[in-house]
Amino acid sequence: MARRSAPSVLFLIAALSLAPFAFAQDADAPSSPTPVELTVTGHDDDGFYFTVDGLTGKNPTIRLPPDTHVVVTFTSKSGVHNFNADAFGKTEIIGGGATTSLEFDTASEGTFEYWCDPHKGSGMKGVIEVTSAAAGGAGETPAEAVDDGPPAPVTLAFHGWDDDGFYFTVEGYEGHNPTITIQPGAEVTVTYVSDAGVHNLNMGDLGKVNIADPSAAMQTFTFTAPASGESEYWCDPHKGSGMKGKLVFGSAPAPGGGGVVVTGDSIDLGQFDAACTGQSAPAMILDDPTPVGAPRLSDYIEACKTGTSGASPARPAHMADYAIPGSLVLIALGIVGFVWVNKFYKP
Repeated sequence: MARRSAPSVLFLIAALSLAPFAFAQDADAPSSPTPVELTVTGHDDDGFYFTVDGLTGKNPTIRLPPDTHVVVTFTSKSGVHNFNADAFGKTEIIGGGATTSLEFDTASEGTFEYWCDPHKGSGMKGVIEVTSAAAGGAGETPAEAVDDGPPAPVTLAFHGWDDDGFYFTVEGYEGHNPTITIQPGAEVTVTYVSDAGVHNLNMGDLGKVNIADPSAAMQTFTFTAPASGESEYWCDPHKGSGMKGKLVFGSAPAPGGGGVVVTGDSIDLGQFDAACTGQSAPAMILDDPTPVGAPRLSDYIEACKTGTSGASPARPAHMADYAIPGSLVLIALGIVGFVWVNKFYKP
């Protein structure tokens, strides 16, 4: 058997002597934190709110460790919602029964908000705390600290217009004269400015502002949301011209509330997927539950993307639609007349 050379033996001895240090270095190397998985659900059965699996109460405070990968699975159990995690990103808006996801990485410690874009003004929001105190994973403040006390304050910023008819807009909501749902007991601050034309804002017993033109300063009033029911808001000079809308208190969502634009009996699918802008669907798909056997919001969006029927609104009839049938009728009459003349007509 061949003998090993002296350099080879020395190299082997040196390698074996250094091995414990190498293993020790690997053992001391920090391991990547375990990803945190959050299962978040959106509701509208008792106001608008989130729940998070493993955490207590509505819109619970979520505590996350720094430098951690977070996977959020978001489901809209009822209503139309999304999950916006502030600087960390957001999901698309989805309808009842649909599920989507969001992944992000936390960095340094800090406090952030999370909310639903359509219903943030209705109190569907909470807090994300990135803190080393949550090194064991996601956590929350004690349940009583989350659930006790009144709902989050709400600010509604109204603007009056007359450039395309008479109407209100409300910051954070889409469309004209939107229906606004507010959690019972919330302290509501209303601001009003006339951007075009001479208007006011009247909410009946809840409060009102004076008639003003665009040169007037912002006006404001506050009220506490009632326990339930509905209330109108309107412009005194132009209520008869359609410058009016609705406030809903409690769990009775109305078509058009929360920033979803409803025009008559239809909605624009572009509010849920930009690829479907200009395509419409029946407003009944926002109902929860959707009528048995009826297509869901996801069905209409899928049909829009694939080009199948079901997403496009019926268009008015055009004269061209009658050209071919009319021509066929005239040809048929001509053939019948030609045969009759040649067979039966005798001058």
